Amino acid sequence: MSNLADKKKEAPDFDTIEDLAEFWDAHDSTDFTLKETCAVFERPELEQISIRLPKPVLAQLKALAQASGIGHTTLARVIITRHLSQKTQ
Repeated sequence: MSNLADKKKEAPDFDTIEDLAEFWDAHDSTDFTLKETCAVFERPELEQISIRLPKPVLAQLKALAQASGIGHTTLARVIITRHLSQKTQ
């Protein structure tokens, strides 16, 4: 009889918290051996805002977010952040 721990894979290292979150959203931690040392990511301070979007745009954002397995506000934050970082390069 084989040991269950022998069948587990080693969890990978991640460069960003987004990569970490995306990986664990798609995988079950019980399938992996976890390392004793883990990277620590500091979450940036966030400020809440309100934004009005046309209903079709919001529906499209929500559908894309659901297909990606994240919340629509998280997806909006990612899109805005990426767009702004491209403009400053």
